[in-house]
Amino acid sequence: PFEQLQKAGMDTAKLDEIVRQRDPNLKRVADDLAHGRVREAVSQLSSQGRVHEIPDRGERLQAIARDYATGSNRTLVVAPDNQSRRDLNDHIRNELKTHGDIGREDHKVSVLVPRQDMTDADRAWAARYHKGDVVRYTKGSHQLGIKPGEYATVREVDGRNNTLKVEFKDRAETQYDPRRLRGVAVYETAERNFSQGDRVQLTAPNRSAGVANRELGTVERIDDAGAMHLDLVTGSGL
Repeated sequence: PFEQLQKAGMDTAKLDEIVRQRDPNLKRVADDLAHGRVREAVSQLSSQGRVHEIPDRGERLQAIARDYATGSNRTLVVAPDNQSRRDLNDHIRNELKTHGDIGREDHKVSVLVPRQDMTDADRAWAARYHKGDVVRYTKGSHQLGIKPGEYATVREVDGRNNTLKVEFKDRAETQYDPRRLRGVAVYETAERNFSQGDRVQLTAPNRSAGVANRELGTVERIDDAGAMHLDLVTGSGL
């Protein structure tokens, strides 16, 4: 529709000048990328000394961790896969401990990790679930008595009849056909190490706690019961 409106004569303003990059060399690279000249852009980055290659994986991870630990809070590390992300996090945390930026004492905390192997189509079939999976119902179901944002743990999987039996924290188990529900997220439980001063990102909203999706925070302390107390970027606590 927007294209048709333009062709029909709608007044249109176009931004054709790159304003984010102030460095003229980087501006030329951005212009090449904007016009599909990827080979030329990468060649320019290399000739400007902005591309660094470290063949050995261990040395590469350690170098990234050192750069991160000595950089600013705006430093961003991009990893190509989940295993690299976990390994980089371990290296970076060790460097931050050495610099005194986070506490040296680790606390094991159970967290929910998204099941990356499940697609939207997979979530409709019971056989794709595992016993012990945690399901978050983003939309809920009035018919099944499930509230939006509620969590349940998978207790039984019946692939033949395509049903799941799930257990809620404060009420009886419920059995249902996952094809009847949409808007669910599936997690598996994992243990992660956290220390005082760690920066974290919350990947699911929590209305009762006033926490938004993707909200950032810093670990203030971890009590004897394993509960984490966070100082959120928004200025509130959790």
